Amino acid sequence: MSDQPPPSNTGQRIVGILLMAAGALVATLCGLCSLAVVGGNQVFSPNAAGLDAMVAVIGGVPTVAGVVTFFAGLMVWRHKPK
Repeated sequence: MSDQPPPSNTGQRIVGILLMAAGALVATLCGLCSLAVVGGNQVFSPNAAGLDAMVAVIGGVPTVAGVVTFFAGLMVWRHKPK
């Protein structure tokens, strides 16, 4: 009997790493930009609360998408072939 080596999943792991890198980059940059805009708004115009809600919607959606992309890449990276 010949023992077959497990199938290689190098390509899958590379795709997972790329997804994690892209997701982390998007989440970090969008999150920091949103934080800077809200922080600047609080310092220079503390009575403009409407801008905070707008930043939460416009900046929050890509931040959440980046986090979801990161975790999707993590799942792809950890997946073991059968």
